[in-house]
Amino acid sequence: MQTYELGVTGDRIMVVKNADDDERISIVLMIKGHDVKCVQFSPSRWSVLHEYVDDINIAARAVDIALRFDEWAHLCSLMQSLRNDHPSLKLAHPCHLNHPDQPTFFTCLECSPFANSV
Repeated sequence: MQTYELGVTGDRIMVVKNADDDERISIVLMIKGHDVKCVQFSPSRWSVLHEYVDDINIAARAVDIALRFDEWAHLCSLMQSLRNDHPSLKLAHPCHLNHPDQPTFFTCLECSPFANSV
C-alpha cells in the first residue's frame, strides 16, 4: 500500500492498494480521519480519469469530496508515475470499450453503477 498526501495542507490523502485478488488496484481519495468521504477508482475508471484529466472541470457539491487547486495539481502530477509503478493501472483501459452494444453497456455495473436501482 502506498499513501500520498495531496497539496500543501496534507488533509487529503490518496491511497493505492491491492484489492483482494491482488490484480486490481483501488485508488482512494479521502479526508484524513474521515474515510466516509472517499472515491474509489477501479483500474478502468482510473484509465478514464487519466484520459480526460485535461478536460475535467471540478464542480463539487457540499456532500462530494472536493480537491483544492493545489491538491488537484498534485494528483495530476502523480498520475503518470502511478501508471508506471502499478502495472494494472498501466494496462487498464476504459471498460466501455469492451461493450459491443448498448445493452451490455447498461448491464455493466462498472459503466452503469445504478442500473439495478432504476
